[in-house]
Amino acid sequence: MAPLPPGSRIVGQRGTYIVGPGPPKEGGMGYVHWGHEEGHSGRRVVLKTPREDKDRDRERLYRDKLLEEAEILSTVNHSNIVTYVDRRPGSNFVLVEEGVEGPVFHKAFMRNPASENETRIYADCMLDALQYLHSRNILYRDLKPQNVIKHPSRTVVLIDFGAAKLGFLHQADPSRPGTIVVSTGWSAPEQEIRPGEVTEASDIYALGATLFFILTGIEPRQFMHYGSLSKGPREVNPSVSKELSEVILRTVQSDPTRRPQTAEDMRKLLRGTYAQLGVPNIVIEGKRYEIRDVLEIGRTHDCRSTGCPITRPLDASVHDSQMYVGRHQARFTLDKSGRCWVEDLKARNRIAVSRRGQGWNMIPEGGRCQLKGNDIVALVYAHGKGPYMTLTFNAS
Repeated sequence: MAPLPPGSRIVGQRGTYIVGPGPPKEGGMGYVHWGHEEGHSGRRVVLKTPREDKDRDRERLYRDKLLEEAEILSTVNHSNIVTYVDRRPGSNFVLVEEGVEGPVFHKAFMRNPASENETRIYADCMLDALQYLHSRNILYRDLKPQNVIKHPSRTVVLIDFGAAKLGFLHQADPSRPGTIVVSTGWSAPEQEIRPGEVTEASDIYALGATLFFILTGIEPRQFMHYGSLSKGPREVNPSVSKELSEVILRTVQSDPTRRPQTAEDMRKLLRGTYAQLGVPNIVIEGKRYEIRDVLEIGRTHDCRSTGCPITRPLDASVHDSQMYVGRHQARFTLDKSGRCWVEDLKARNRIAVSRRGQGWNMIPEGGRCQLKGNDIVALVYAHGKGPYMTLTFNAS
């Protein structure tokens, strides 16, 4: 689809919007236009259209990805996340978002680092947004200073959800199945080399890289060695405390098992209150669940009112509006010898386990698999689509 001509009227499902003057900003998969809503409100909006391409399959992919972005944004409501406004459906699809005023972090802090206290405020707001997204099974996957706006009243606003994931792993390049968009120097290494194993910890890595930039005014990529920081922000900016610098070093690690696993873990690290749980546990939707005996997980429901044949209530429930996850999908057990297992509960779809990038091992119906520390479990795995609703197993 070609860029929208300046002054053109876009009729959406909720209102009509006028494209502003000047050329659009060109992104990897689309065009971004400024405009305003027609009528008395006249509010500023951003209009996104898929990028045109001679390769029709690729152009169709860009449109599908913009549709996915619209679906994700239309389901979220958080002060630190850009607000969905409207869409023009059909072959000439247009996504309409609020026009967020303010400089992006990349412009605001380049060669102009923020104070530590100010940085902690920004970190807290970004963690609020990530925790909210993760609780809804959404991975942002593109946190970087170019996608964070410094806002006068909301402090920070995350924009550009073109790489966000909800549901099965999307394919960003039709010639490379299962790949995703990667922002070099900001994205966690596994996003490029093992995209199916992207978890909440991948967003935490990007947060750490962004905090490094805010604290130093310098992009972290020049201080990275094989995906990990070789220098902490204190070595670049001596005004940064040793404690905060060490947190950033711990967060920007190529090995996801060595990072904070959740937004809450990161928050506790920043406050100096983090402690290892000490027992096997899983992390899903940004929450940690202990495995002390049996832990049963499935789609949120009430066994007593849905005709469910299983009367034992779930220990952990997930919100799955697409209903791929069964009402009782998986059982995690800790045996007397201290080994942990995951068992398939014969729901409609199978579960799978991935171990350190060695591919996915689908568990047969009613079967089980012994878990090792830092395994990734997909509550649903489908050939050709990949993993759906992944969780991390931690040995302690």
